[in-house]
Amino acid sequence: MSDDRTRGVEFEGIDPDDLDYPLRTEELLDEHGDATISLKEGETTLEELLEGYDTEFEDAEELREGVLTMVSDDALDRENYSDRGDEAAGGQESDNKSL
Repeated sequence: MSDDRTRGVEFEGIDPDDLDYPLRTEELLDEHGDATISLKEGETTLEELLEGYDTEFEDAEELREGVLTMVSDDALDRENYSDRGDEAAGGQESDNKSL
């Protein structure tokens, strides 16, 4: 098992690519509910994060997206984020000027 990090969310002790799909949330939590999910500002378990989230994951990418959906925006690393109005995403300056 390897660690898996996506946008600041790290799956510890579980590798979504190693699971058998399709996989219902209930099955996932029965087997891996105690797996730790590390966030930018702390940790939680998969069970705490997905409690009440009832779906069937078709593949590892859907599982990652499901976890990201349940994590608050404050807990995520925002890629290419800037609160400066004079730069476009990715740090490139924009030619657009406000009038």
